[in-house]
Amino acid sequence: MLSEIKIFAVIAALVASFFGGMHYSELEWEAKMAKADKAAHTQYVAHVEQIGSLQTALEKANEDAKLKDDQLRAALRAGTQRLYVPIVTATTSATSEPTEERAQLDPTVADALVTIAQDGDTAIRELNMCIDAYNTLRTK
Repeated sequence: MLSEIKIFAVIAALVASFFGGMHYSELEWEAKMAKADKAAHTQYVAHVEQIGSLQTALEKANEDAKLKDDQLRAALRAGTQRLYVPIVTATTSATSEPTEERAQLDPTVADALVTIAQDGDTAIRELNMCIDAYNTLRTK
């Protein structure tokens, strides 16, 4: 009977150490995962702040550009600013070369060209912000 108790005690000790070891491993794994989660969250917060600062810079650049474009439009409407396009005219003399002259654009056409340029500039600023965001996230 004493040997049966010894065998039972050895088996009980082995089972207890097995489950105790598993419990310890589980706690260790949970601690590692919590540490990894915290590091990932910290990195995420940093990325959100960086992207936010890029977005703020984009909004500021767009506001500055809109102010400048609005001033140009007002000057075009008032006639204090004019837009011209070059035109080439042929001369009647065989010895002289063609002369370059310019024609003033109608204010409505000039305004339309400013709109096209403004839309293009806005798209370029947005794409540059996307590139900056990508590079910011890629290098981390």
